[in-house]
Formats: sequence, C-alpha cells, structure tokens
Amino acid sequence: MKTWVFIGLLVLGGRQAAAQGTVNFANGVAGVDAPFKLPQISDRAEVSAWEAELLLVSSDGSSKRIGESVALQSDALAGYFFGGSVAVPDVDIDARATFRVRVFDTTGSKEAFSNPVTVTLGGGKMPPPNLVGLTTWNVQAVNPQLTIAVFAQSVTLSWSKAFANAVVEYSDSLANANWTSTPETPQIGADNFRVTVPTTAVQRFYRLRLK
Repeated sequence: MKTWVFIGLLVLGGRQAAAQGTVNFANGVAGVDAPFKLPQISDRAEVSAWEAELLLVSSDGSSKRIGESVALQSDALAGYFFGGSVAVPDVDIDARATFRVRVFDTTGSKEAFSNPVTVTLGGGKMPPPNLVGLTTWNVQAVNPQLTIAVFAQSVTLSWSKAFANAVVEYSDSLANANWTSTPETPQIGADNFRVTVPTTAVQRFYRLRLK
C-alpha cells in the first residue's frame, strides 16, 4: 500500500518588521568626551544620586525616553556614564535619528538637558554609533514652581510644562513626612500641567518630585 505524505507550505503575507537601529549611550567613548559638570558635589553618595537617560527627539521637537536610565560614575570618572548599546524603537538601521541626554537628581528636583545630537543608527553587522557632537554641559539646580489654587471643595495644583516628568506628592505632616503620589492624572493646559484634588478636613502639604 502506498502512503502519500503531503507537505504544505504556509506563506505569511505582509511586510516583515524592520530591525531596530541602535546607538551607544555613553559620554566618554571614541569621539565623545562630554562629562556632566555637577556643581557642589562633595562625595560619592551625592554623585550616585544622579542618573542619565537617553531621549529620542521627534521632528516636532517632542521627545521620549528610550531604554533605561543609568547611574553616573564616581571618583576619577565622575560625570561620565556608560549605558552601552540601546535599541531605538520604530527607527530602522542606517536611518538618521536625533537624541538628547537628560541628567537628573533621583532624590530631588534638579535636571538638565544636553544639546541635540544626530547620528546614523547601527544594528545588525553595523556597530552602534557613538553620540558624536555631544558637548559638556553644566547641571543647574532647577526647582519647578508649584502653584496652588484653593476652591470651596477642591485644590488645583499646576506647574510648568517644562517639567513633564514631575509628579505631585502629598503628606499630612512635615515632621514625619510620608510623601505619597496623588492618584489624579495631570491635565495638560496651554502652558502648564494641572492636577485637581478634593479638599480634606486635615492640613496637607504638597510638593513636586522629578522622576
């Protein structure tokens, strides 16, 4: 008796997803010597509180974080970071992309942004490019201002759109502060962010924290 074996070939249509481009997230490599200049840093603990993150800049000027933030080095390498190869979502290998670096204090409300840098992405057999063109910049202590408007049954808190990464926190005491993020979602206005919270029977303190 003959046995027939049929082998079917399933062809999937559609466009194959393009590979993501890559970039080397570091400020102390070949062609790049751009350490952060952190003012009034006196010990290793203060340096370790600072981190850097890579931002992909869109054509409209907006930006979004890609990859994870990395800690700044200390001692002889203070002001440098070495995040390694980072995949760039939705941008193909060999395409041009613009980046900025944001440095921030994880324990407070200080941040600063680098100059924009445009490079051709690597990937596949091409190594990730370095951020050539990145220049040294000073980290300024920028404290966003929180404006509070009190109404009969609510409180509106607002702050500049320059601090899109800020979160509002509250505590019922300053002596033994237990800061908790407000559950309300910030609303975007013409030039600021706003959060409206209900009034309470107890006193409450608010602050902004950069995350």
